[in-house]
Amino acid sequence: MGGSRVRAKTFTAREAIEREKGVRTTKREGRGAAMTKPRTEYTEEYRRETADYIISTGQPVVAVAAELGFHQKTASRWTTLRKKALNGEVFTLEEDAELRALRKRNRELEMENEFLKKPQPSDGLEQR
Repeated sequence: MGGSRVRAKTFTAREAIEREKGVRTTKREGRGAAMTKPRTEYTEEYRRETADYIISTGQPVVAVAAELGFHQKTASRWTTLRKKALNGEVFTLEEDAELRALRKRNRELEMENEFLKKPQPSDGLEQR
């Protein structure tokens, strides 16, 4: 017998559509995993396009979510975040990273300040 053949994975129609849309389904592990549906992860581009579609058409979020096959809360959250991003209310990744770094530095300086405020023990050389 020669080498083994590698068999290409075949996709169902649903999997092919989801791959085209930028949707990825992952299986949950752990306790109670058998009772839950697989978790679906959507790409950032898909989320943005869906929210833009909802905003531009003015259709109810419930109708669009049902049409696309996911829960209305998911679509509502994407739409709310997109509206905030369009209004400049949401931080970009760079701004968020900078804010975290500044907060960390602020905590360090506050700890230093508290340390310097504490009375220092003398060296045993008390002056009278």
